[in-house]
Formats: sequence, structure tokens, C-alpha cells
Amino acid sequence: MIKGENIDSARIIDLARKGVTMGKHLASLQTVLMDLTSISLGKLEIKKEKMDMVVVATEAVALSREISRTPNEFNFIAPAVLICEADPIRMSQVITNLVNNAIKYGAGSPIGISIVDEGEFARVSVSDSGPGIPPEKHALIFERFERATDDTGLSGFGLGLYVSQQIVQAHNGKLSLESKLNFGSTFTMRIPVSS
Repeated sequence: MIKGENIDSARIIDLARKGVTMGKHLASLQTVLMDLTSISLGKLEIKKEKMDMVVVATEAVALSREISRTPNEFNFIAPAVLICEADPIRMSQVITNLVNNAIKYGAGSPIGISIVDEGEFARVSVSDSGPGIPPEKHALIFERFERATDDTGLSGFGLGLYVSQQIVQAHNGKLSLESKLNFGSTFTMRIPVSS
């Protein structure tokens, strides 16, 4: 009987974890759908303030690691501080999306996060050494409902990079991709440090 209770308890814990994961996915989808609506109406809300990009990125990476429970190795290179005028919640949203994509599509490869102070610009890059993105997808990857792969076994709607690009553009910045098949991908966000 004790053995049976342990199995039942383990099953309950497993179901609870799955429920929490599903709840997070639904909350994320709700946020993306609200953002899509705001973008289509030209009313994407951006609340700029002085923020430290290094702190925001560090917290976003930690959150992605915690939620995904990934075994990926992370290499984080950044200055001690990089103050800029931006919306910290939106910057976290972009960085979290880029890191989550590197985890999802990077095939377990190490993930690099690099933050560089370029004087008038802050540059944040997220890299993986996964299979890369086919060249024919490069021009489309930032469009709605486009994905890096046609693998239907991976979750997602093809909206994250579209929303991320809109957020970066609302900061007068640019989100770009460098990718080579079998050598991985690097997504780079570059925004002005002041508005």
C-alpha cells in the first residue's frame, strides 16, 4: 500500500508540474495575442525608463533556464553595467524569446549571450551552435506565423520573433539574424542607449 501511495503521489506531482507548464504556456500565448492586437492597432505600449541592460538580460536568462530546466551550457559576456533608456519589461520579453528559441532550436548546444556597449547603442546577441536556419527562411523569420523549422514536434506559433522585432523597432532599434546551416544562429538586438 505504501508503494502504491508513492506511485500515486509521483503521478500527482507529475500532473501538477504539467499543469503549471500548461498555465505558463497559456499566459505566454495570451501576452503574445494581446501584443499582436496592440501592434495591429499601432498601439504597442512602450514605457521607457533608465535601466541596466545587464541586469535585465541576466534576469531574463535566469528565468528561461528555470522554466525550461535545460541542461544547456550558458556563456554570458557583459560589461558590469550598461545603462540605457528602454522598457525593461519589453527588453526582458525580447531577450527571453531569443534565449528560449536558442534552447528550443539549438539542439542542446551551448548558448552564448553577449552584451556590448557601442557608445550610442546597446547590443545584445544570443547565439547557439545548433543546426542553423536555412537561407530561404532568413527573410521570412521575422514575419508572423513563420518558424525556423517545419518540425511540428516543437511547440510555438511563429509569433515570438515577429513581436520581438516590433518591440525593438518601437525602441528605434534593429533585430537581425546571422545563421549558417550546421553552424548555428545568432540573433542580435541593437537599440539606442538614449531616446
